[in-house]
Amino acid sequence: MITSSHLTEQATVTKRIEIPVIGMKCGGCALQIQQALSELKGVLRATVSHAEAKAYIRYAPGQVTVQQISEAILKAGYQTGEPVSTNNTTQPQQEQIKQSCCCGTK
Repeated sequence: MITSSHLTEQATVTKRIEIPVIGMKCGGCALQIQQALSELKGVLRATVSHAEAKAYIRYAPGQVTVQQISEAILKAGYQTGEPVSTNNTTQPQQEQIKQSCCCGTK
């Protein structure tokens, strides 16, 4: 799996989708798709799996559309299947900091 992440992920409302990708032959193909997706403004994280033949994308719907994401994959030279939303909307979350000690006490 290849992953791209942008720092703005926690500062905006996001959606997640997975898109089947047809035509990947190796991890290099996954990297090529990941690079194409990472260039899109509004794509906050893209994980592309050659083994699963899917792209998993977290995006800001106000900045990029599912159609634009699919078109980026097509322009990279691969076919796409029907996108599947993996959740409706994710609100920004506060990052929890966990503190622990090597002996298990605080």
